[in-house]
Amino acid sequence: MKNGYSGFTLIELMIVVAIIGILSAIAIPQFKSYQAKAIQSEAKVQLSGIYTAEQSNLASSLQYTACLQALMGSQDQSKRYYLVGFSGASTQTTDTTGGVACTSGWFYTANAGVSTVTLFATSYLPGSTTFTAGAEGKISGNVTTNDIWTINNDNSLTNTTRGY
Repeated sequence: MKNGYSGFTLIELMIVVAIIGILSAIAIPQFKSYQAKAIQSEAKVQLSGIYTAEQSNLASSLQYTACLQALMGSQDQSKRYYLVGFSGASTQTTDTTGGVACTSGWFYTANAGVSTVTLFATSYLPGSTTFTAGAEGKISGNVTTNDIWTINNDNSLTNTTRGY
């Protein structure tokens, strides 16, 4: 009777491990790139919403406003990647007499570790017919540069700094 062993040889197993390693080396960077692009859609959507709200406000009051809270209402901020608004922006609050006041701050806050914001040298000027709103976020944990997007009154959406 012939002595037959069944199973895989060590060389066959090493070839399979090498193939899996090569496929992983190709697939993981591609996956991270697609994931970052999906996260960037948050900034695009939020900035487009600001643009639409500002255009509506311009039509009704002939000027833009920095009180994004008044324009867009309260938003769920629990899972945001981006800080969105104007430099030195305002949010609308109600004072003790029931009137509306704007206090300094950003419209959205981010949970992605954006602590210092350096963007928007040009932003909103009271009574202005121009504006530049922006979004800044940390979309990749191993990249030190924040991802920055801006939109202006001409609906020009720009990725000024790529953060991945």
